[in-house]
Amino acid sequence: KKVELERREAEKKARDAREAEEKRRLDEKRVADAKDRQLREAATLRAQAEREQQLRAQAERESQARAQQAAEASARSKAEADWIRRIQAKVKGNVIVPADLPGNPEAIFEVVQLPTGEIIEATLRKSSGSRAYDDAVQRAILKSSPLPRPERADLFQRALTLKFRPAD
Repeated sequence: KKVELERREAEKKARDAREAEEKRRLDEKRVADAKDRQLREAATLRAQAEREQQLRAQAERESQARAQQAAEASARSKAEADWIRRIQAKVKGNVIVPADLPGNPEAIFEVVQLPTGEIIEATLRKSSGSRAYDDAVQRAILKSSPLPRPERADLFQRALTLKFRPAD
């Protein structure tokens, strides 16, 4: 009986030791799995933060590019308008307005020019309603050759549409 009791106790101890070892292995595995999960989550969060940062940087670059394009377009528009005003001022200085001209009629001309500003052609596109004023403006355009050149060469246009009013 004593031997049997010792054997049973030895078996129980061995079983308890196996169960303890199994429990320790399961705990270690659970801890390792939790660490792996935490590492994966941290890596995912880092990757997501990096993507968000890249998207913010890209959006900022795009915003700056749009702002720069808008500024360039605005500067180009202002320079072009200034060039057209200088041309109109030169032509206006050469216009001899008819004495009996009623109101403030508008005449629109298309002027074809060379890069040097020399006028090739001045064609009436919209009459002011006064033949005398239209002819006076056309003579003034031809007399104004060469026209002022734009400050920036890339603004040059071979054909220009110019509007003229006697009171402007």
